[in-house]
Amino acid sequence: MSEKQSGSGGTPARKAITRRAEAADLEAVAALDERVTGAAKPGYWQDIFERYATRRLDERFFLVAEAPAAKSKGPILGFIVGEVRGWEFGSEPCGWIFAFSVEP
Repeated sequence: MSEKQSGSGGTPARKAITRRAEAADLEAVAALDERVTGAAKPGYWQDIFERYATRRLDERFFLVAEAPAAKSKGPILGFIVGEVRGWEFGSEPCGWIFAFSVEP
């Protein structure tokens, strides 16, 4: 878990906590994606969650950033999905980002 506390240009940034996505986050992730892209894709996000948040967790990542809240999870401010892997023919592992979005 990490927190972002200051912005650029002298403008304070909103605090955010980064953590692994949970099934309960999918509705908020899909809604954020729909606001940004204009296309509703709840089934797509369910599939991405199953592949990147439930298997091979040592190399796959589905992270959400949320505003801190005292007693419950705050609203989702953004998300990132990716993995660390080699490509082909014994290449060294490297990071791959498949999805990235933040609240507009």
